Amino acid sequence: MDDPLQLLVRLIYEYLYGEALPCDPFKKPPSLGVAEIAQGVAELSRLYTRERRRISSALLNNSSLRKAYLGYFLPLNAGKVRRIFREIQAHPEAASLFSGRRRLLDLGCGPGTSVLGFLSLWDEGMALNDSLQCVAADSVRANLQDVEHLFRRYTEGLKHPRGAAHLSTRHVELPKVLSLSVEGPFDFIVFGNVLNELFADSQDSIDKRCELVATVAKKWLAADGFLILIEPALRETSRELLRLRDRLLDQTDLRVYSPCVHNLHCPAVSPENLSDWCHEDRSWCAPGWIQAIDALVGNRKDSLKYSYVVFGRSGLSVAEAAFSQDRGRRNDLRAEFESGSQVWRVVSERMEEKGKSFVYICGSAGRAKVTLLDKHASKDNQSFRKLARGQVVLTKDLKVKSPSDWRVEVKTVVKDLM
Repeated sequence: MDDPLQLLVRLIYEYLYGEALPCDPFKKPPSLGVAEIAQGVAELSRLYTRERRRISSALLNNSSLRKAYLGYFLPLNAGKVRRIFREIQAHPEAASLFSGRRRLLDLGCGPGTSVLGFLSLWDEGMALNDSLQCVAADSVRANLQDVEHLFRRYTEGLKHPRGAAHLSTRHVELPKVLSLSVEGPFDFIVFGNVLNELFADSQDSIDKRCELVATVAKKWLAADGFLILIEPALRETSRELLRLRDRLLDQTDLRVYSPCVHNLHCPAVSPENLSDWCHEDRSWCAPGWIQAIDALVGNRKDSLKYSYVVFGRSGLSVAEAAFSQDRGRRNDLRAEFESGSQVWRVVSERMEEKGKSFVYICGSAGRAKVTLLDKHASKDNQSFRKLARGQVVLTKDLKVKSPSDWRVEVKTVVKDLM
């Protein structure tokens, strides 16, 4: 787990059990509460995966399930949204949103996942806002009480306090979120793991979600702000998010910042692909607290899995952010494209077979399987051996065997940008 989330883990434990965490949560787990939390985690995991039809907005009104969510899923999900914020922050033009006077709207906030994920950047000294105003909205009043407590305690314990952080909460049913009495604009608007629950029984659920999200963006999103949609990395929820992505591109002025490096329709949900999906799977170091719960439940959380799309209106792209990571090549994207290079996102793990390895990549030319034969390994393409899901890469002189089969040759350039 990212070290800045250590404060969050400690505060959650203190909140749940009324005492300070007795050990380092990233090494040795405490004995108190592990079995209790594990029982609730097992129930929530079953509901979130195999019995999704039983999920309701009132689920976390159950005190034992809410405690499990706080003790286990909150730090996990805060780690995911934190990484998305860092990906936005990587773009030199978007980095300004992490300083000055900024506002964040967390819709379906739960116990404050997105708000607390942003505060972890303050704790690390990566976000140096003069002021941060957060509005958290949820249909469960107990969630709002949780976020109010954790927000207050977190801001009290920040290592790098620079500006003032303020929180206001709103109780609202998410389908009626447009009735909120809040003034825009917001620099960040987050829907975290809630869209899949909206209009779930409707045959036109994607259309209704599109209308809601589009109206929220039009009403409250700043011109240079970012709209963040996060969903579980399950096939059904991920495919629905990708279909929503395509609908928003067609019907609004929103454009994708990440994870995609293009604004074309997603090939994973094209008419001929009925079962594909796309999601993130990022390695992390789980604290002993999470590991101990996993041992009892039978989970394995050695990586963070999630699906997401970040939208904006300014035309910024994670592809440009990736170039800015390369020591001064911040403005060279156009020159790279003019030279025949292409930018891709890696959308699978790298797989090994006898005499070769391959990954799936996605870019403006579509989605393709890219293969490197061992005999074609060279200095120019050596980065291919280190590719992992989620990386942004540049290639030059790939050989096209077929639309879905591309090859890395000896002189092919492969470069990890981000």
